[in-house]
Amino acid sequence: MRKCRRKLESKKFVDKAITAMLNENKQLNIGPVPGKPVFGYIDPSTITNQEKRRALEAVNLIKKKRCGKIKGRTCADGSKQKRFLKHGESISSPTVSLEAIVGTLLIDDHEDRDMAIFDVPGAYLQAEMPKEKKLLMKFRDEFVNIMCEVNPNCRKYMIKENGKEVLYVKILRAIYGCIEYALLWYELYVKTLKGIGFILNPYDKCVANKVINGRQCTVAWYVDDNKLLHVQPEVVTQVLEVIMGHLGELEISRGDEHNSLGMKIVMDRENRSVIISMRDPIEESIKMFGEDVDDTVASPTNENLFTTYDRESDELGEDRSEIFHSVTAKLLFIMKRAKPDIETTILYLMTRVSKRNEKYGKN
Repeated sequence: MRKCRRKLESKKFVDKAITAMLNENKQLNIGPVPGKPVFGYIDPSTITNQEKRRALEAVNLIKKKRCGKIKGRTCADGSKQKRFLKHGESISSPTVSLEAIVGTLLIDDHEDRDMAIFDVPGAYLQAEMPKEKKLLMKFRDEFVNIMCEVNPNCRKYMIKENGKEVLYVKILRAIYGCIEYALLWYELYVKTLKGIGFILNPYDKCVANKVINGRQCTVAWYVDDNKLLHVQPEVVTQVLEVIMGHLGELEISRGDEHNSLGMKIVMDRENRSVIISMRDPIEESIKMFGEDVDDTVASPTNENLFTTYDRESDELGEDRSEIFHSVTAKLLFIMKRAKPDIETTILYLMTRVSKRNEKYGKN
């Protein structure tokens, strides 16, 4: 009975996974905006052997989200692209600094600005690959069949290599996994903001300002996560509508409470203060630790923190070592954004990740 149940659950997951990949590939064929597909189909007889060797492998991922939904994602394995970079060619993309995020929050509080947090769904796919760049991606085996089911027209471009079905496509947009995808999105977004009158901050390339109705309007963004502010709520609404006109529908949060970049941000207008909370990541860290944590302490460390050698402590096993490393990294993220009081502890524990023993696993 138990084996039958497992087979049934496995079959249900496989069916959901196939459906998820079909939906993902339908979106890629349609594109972020209808009529602007992510792939272009290419006659295999026109592809040189060198282009075939340079073609990126399609990586198809299945993820089960916390809500139980099965999500499919098709990416490119861009690792081999690095071999073909020109000397001095840069592919890095700026991201907003934490100082700019916190600094603009203080200004927002002082000026009593209205705030909107918004995401651009499928942001990277908005950006086109340079027309002169012929970047190919290769689908194999069952994923060729999924592509053909989504678009039967691509069957004529299917070939066999070593007896297996293969489909080469030309990448038209900045698909996840290409090494230049973040930079292409950044350049498109900056061009969009400049086109509607925003000016980049000279000290942070992911902050832009525009004076509207005599008051400053600010956009700060981390890839596709945006914070938009102005003292007049109707101006915030108007700017959002203009951005939607260029980039399509947005996922928008309005009001005084927001979740952004792992932080819960609360504008306490009555007390003129900004509250940054990271309770959820802290609880995740406690859960990752895997042991009961039910005590309260006056300090984030104890008197033995800086004792670097303990002969009586055994080395942590491989599994607990990974947990130690992961929890320390997550707490570093939390410390930088919301818990500066644990900085001394975390920075010291970071020096022990390669020399971890039971003592540090308990600290």
